[in-house]
Amino acid sequence: MAPKDYFTLGVAILALVVSLIGVSRTWRVSVATFRNVSRNNYMNALFDLNRQAIVNPRLWAAYDPTFAAALAADPLEKARLQAFIWYHLNLFEIVHADYVTHRLTPLDAIDKQHWESFDNFITSFLQGSPEAQGIVNSPRSASLLNKSFVEYLRKKLPAQQAVPVSANLPGGLTTS
Repeated sequence: MAPKDYFTLGVAILALVVSLIGVSRTWRVSVATFRNVSRNNYMNALFDLNRQAIVNPRLWAAYDPTFAAALAADPLEKARLQAFIWYHLNLFEIVHADYVTHRLTPLDAIDKQHWESFDNFITSFLQGSPEAQGIVNSPRSASLLNKSFVEYLRKKLPAQQAVPVSANLPGGLTTS
């Protein structure tokens, strides 16, 4: 090989190394940016839930069953409460999918703290809301959510409320 061939080979190897370093740094920055944007979006959704409860205090019945009795006579308010609960469940499903179901990279320390916070909120919400428990245990509702998410939710229910997913999926579907 001529000296120019060695020089060309050296430049090509150097370009490859620089490219690999660039790809690695770009990947790390992209993952960090995606995680930050996701966390901010989830927090904005929680702020929206709070704003809705402030605007319509009757929605507090989603968290405290003592408020639910006041809604029993008003079908519109009951429907609004059910939609509010579904808003929670849909948000929880997206967060669960991001943190548990569709992970591209392992959770870092901040992700673990954020997921733990959401997990505690989900647990508290389901433990305190008979309406949410009913939706989670409903065969019709279960069919509208991801099976693994329904299993996760049912593990969060009080012991006497939990129903296996396969016990009530429509059409005799099973989880296996």
